[in-house]
Amino acid sequence: ASMNTKAVEAALAARQWAKAAQLLENIAFDAAQPYLRQLGRHYEEVGDMNEAERYYVASGGPEKAVEMYTSANLWDRAHKIASSYMEPQEVSLLYVSQAQKMEVEGKLTDAERLYLTVGEPDLAINMYKKQREYDAMVRLVETHRRELLKETHQYLAQHLESEGSLRDAEHHYCEAGEWLS
Repeated sequence: ASMNTKAVEAALAARQWAKAAQLLENIAFDAAQPYLRQLGRHYEEVGDMNEAERYYVASGGPEKAVEMYTSANLWDRAHKIASSYMEPQEVSLLYVSQAQKMEVEGKLTDAERLYLTVGEPDLAINMYKKQREYDAMVRLVETHRRELLKETHQYLAQHLESEGSLRDAEHHYCEAGEWLS
């Protein structure tokens, strides 16, 4: 077995990807796993996502394929892999962590899409609240938490009023039906 792994290492070092893949067919999964992941990284770097996916999944790391597809904004493919190879809890955790990364990078629409895909509209709403993207926040509350819409407008009105944004506060007071406040 160590001879085979040495041969795989030599093929990878020589950048003979097809030869390395061929040699890996004769190696036990535990020993082949890191090499399969390395092949996945190589194919991702050269833009061959189908091959990258194949090796990531074969290495027991479908989450790597999901990350690759979400980074490339290929949401449907990411979701297909995630739901095929991962437990629902794992999918949820992965998507939430991906969404948080996107949030930090300022990719709020992409983060929202991930949060909603795993049924976490509250995380998306809170993200927009933190970013002071109140229109997007209200849009999500209206769609996913309709019962909290009036409260949301009241909160925003009071918050904006305390900051001195009276015109915006007035708008939210009116939307909450409290235009006499």
